[in-house]
Amino acid sequence: MIDLGEIALPSAASNIEARRKVFSVVEDLTADQIAASRLAAACSELCRHSQRTGAESSLRVCLDATQFGGMLLQLTLQSSTPLDGHGTHQHAFDEVCAIPPENGIHSLLARKLLARTPIPGDAALARLRAIVGERSRDQLMADVQVQNVELEKHRQHLEDTVAKRTAQLRDAIDEAESANQAKSQFLANMSHELRTPMNAIVGYTEMLIEDAGDSGQEETVPDLERILAASKHLLTLINDVLDLSKIEAGKMELYCESFELRELIDDTANTVGSLVATNGNRLVLGINDGLGHMHADVTKVRQSLFNLLSNASKFTSDGTITLSARREPRDEGEWIVLQVADTGVGVPTEQLDNVFEEFSQADASTTREYGGTGLGLPITKRFCAMMGGWIDAESEIGKGTTFTIHLPVNVEEAAAGVASSDPVTTATAAETATAAAGGSNEA
Repeated sequence: MIDLGEIALPSAASNIEARRKVFSVVEDLTADQIAASRLAAACSELCRHSQRTGAESSLRVCLDATQFGGMLLQLTLQSSTPLDGHGTHQHAFDEVCAIPPENGIHSLLARKLLARTPIPGDAALARLRAIVGERSRDQLMADVQVQNVELEKHRQHLEDTVAKRTAQLRDAIDEAESANQAKSQFLANMSHELRTPMNAIVGYTEMLIEDAGDSGQEETVPDLERILAASKHLLTLINDVLDLSKIEAGKMELYCESFELRELIDDTANTVGSLVATNGNRLVLGINDGLGHMHADVTKVRQSLFNLLSNASKFTSDGTITLSARREPRDEGEWIVLQVADTGVGVPTEQLDNVFEEFSQADASTTREYGGTGLGLPITKRFCAMMGGWIDAESEIGKGTTFTIHLPVNVEEAAAGVASSDPVTTATAAETATAAAGGSNEA
């Protein structure tokens, strides 16, 4: 006996599947479509007996070689309720009979001799079993339904997990932002308490140096000068930290006024002159004619230039530092371009992104060799963003670095124009421009 497989009959529609499969099996064996159609119709009638009882049933398809030179097709209808073969197309089958129930399963057996049908080979049997074993539309739909239910459960689980993780992340972000805001608020409020004693130390030390010189106590002057230098350095660090904290706490405001840009540049160059000369450097000014007036926060423009010049002085020895300025007409109005170029150590390209990060420098060795907190450039970047501009940088190891500040000539008008035409703030636009420029440097 060759078992070709079993056809499930879960519904009335399954009869059509059984009829199609029996037709395909008989046609494949005999190549006789008329005989295949007759047996397929009889098979459909046979299957209807199980549908009348309303019980789940199945049809097993088998082949048996006979001594008459043919193959015997055997269809066994099985059901959990009694079956009656009355009404089946007896003429289509050679035999239809009921089989005594076994283990509560009732069976109805139908046989048909397929004369002059050779025994199928392995390939043919594989093909026949594939026909019988092909999943019906109902089975496929049931599988799809089960998979849909599982997918829905999985989707719901994922949504719940994502919602839970998102809530946890939001809480963590809120907590971190709250802590950072509290820190910034505290430092901003401590501005007077921290700066006042340091200014007093600097002032009294300068007075002691003058008194020591007047009273002839020259031997104490070097020690007092070291105290003065250390106090000024500490005051600079405190100022940087407090400025950054004010920005983060939202307490840093713009105080825009009109000023002569050339005068500001000259004053800044004079102020930083001694710092530039410390490492044997030379300051060169390259100022274009017609700079004219600028309407911006003069203190922040001056401090930005001072930060860049002091940064260049720190990383350059026996070299040249060039401060240039020009006025540029652009589509969105007139802009000022301020540039500080040095011939210092330079920064590797892969480390340029670090130098505009707070408390970060090009690498750890930079802090050890040159000192500093790494706040000068981040503060300058924040100031530029507040004024609707940005800063970028180019650098080459051993050849130096160039910082370029881009600012609108009229900061208030530029900020008003952005606010009226786009909900994105000026500072956000400036951050985007800075990121696009990809700039950074040594500090």
